[in-house]
Amino acid sequence: IFEGDKRSDEERLSDEEKRTFEVLCVLSKSLDIPFNIDIIYDKLIGTSYIRLPEGVKAWKLQINENSSHAIPNKDREISSIVFTCEASSEKEAIIKQNDVVMPILDLLSYLYNVPVIVKEVLVWDKKNDSIYREAYVPYASVQPREFKTSTNMEMRPIFSLFREAKNSASNYYKFLCYYKILEGLYKRVRPNIFRTAKDRGITINTIKEMVPDHPGISSPNREFIGQPIGDLFHNYFRQEHRRAIAHFETRDDLPAILSTYDLMSKIASATLLIEVCCLDVISNTLLYQTTLDSAVSS
Repeated sequence: IFEGDKRSDEERLSDEEKRTFEVLCVLSKSLDIPFNIDIIYDKLIGTSYIRLPEGVKAWKLQINENSSHAIPNKDREISSIVFTCEASSEKEAIIKQNDVVMPILDLLSYLYNVPVIVKEVLVWDKKNDSIYREAYVPYASVQPREFKTSTNMEMRPIFSLFREAKNSASNYYKFLCYYKILEGLYKRVRPNIFRTAKDRGITINTIKEMVPDHPGISSPNREFIGQPIGDLFHNYFRQEHRRAIAHFETRDDLPAILSTYDLMSKIASATLLIEVCCLDVISNTLLYQTTLDSAVSS
């Protein structure tokens, strides 16, 4: 990359030396997920509802002894936030950027009563001249197959919540939708199915529901694979995550700051876990309903 630098690409990528990183936080007016892996390090491609005065080329944003700079686009809207730091890895640089930039974005959203949306974060390793970014994996196209609409109207809010989760770009909102799905199935839909079956003398064989494996589930959540979904719902999803999202305080009575890197990472990981659980529980609930409907109709 640089004259005289004889290191291989692998050596540059595994560099652990403290060095300078520039972290670019690109803003957007919409919640659209960028379903591509293009790496475009451009400070002027973002958009926002905050417009800087004419002639301002950068706005210095200060928090304690740390600072970052807001860069306007051609329409004078804040396009991106640029933060420079010393770190040993891209992840460390992102965490440092998060601690400095996110509190400012949270405050700007309140002060001007507008959404301040982060579209993507890119990290430029100046020493190795490499750029890192996290990418969303797009959904694969699917081919429709025949299906039978459930006659149980209690499943309508379940499907509605599922679509809400899929359409959202927020892992916090996704998690709450999936949590409410499990809550609704366990507390209302299934009890009503089995109550009706009992009243009519119909036997429905229950299925042991275990957390299914999924290649996207990473440590430490892989330890839950094969465990009962019901236990996970009551003892993990509710205690560890729903409280952090739905309440102001965590289990340690500390304020839950939703824009921190640590909490965002935990919720993102838990969201996939609860999604695969939801798919399994919904599928089995439909099977119970079909068994009931078939027995009643015969």
